[in-house]
Amino acid sequence: MCASLYGGNVANGTPLILWTCDGGYDQAWQFISQPVAPPYSGHAQCYTISNMAAFEDMYNPDQVIGVDGGNIRDGADIVLWSFFNDPVNHPDQYWCVFDGPV
Repeated sequence: MCASLYGGNVANGTPLILWTCDGGYDQAWQFISQPVAPPYSGHAQCYTISNMAAFEDMYNPDQVIGVDGGNIRDGADIVLWSFFNDPVNHPDQYWCVFDGPV
């Protein structure tokens, strides 16, 4: 199974779904390393995650995975959205891997 964009759509708000892997660009993801702000610096590596179908679409080249409405609570939907490049006000677009308990 692969993380995929619903219907291959690259519009803002398109949900991510699990789908049988088929090699499509809507299932191809690019992890882009981002600086880590305190208090996590030195303990995490953070990324934005871009979809290759959106990257190839001349109208939506700057879209990343985010949390719908910026809601970072349990159960929130994961969607494709325009990148804000703002980790303070939009932490929902940054995905971090920690080297120990947080």
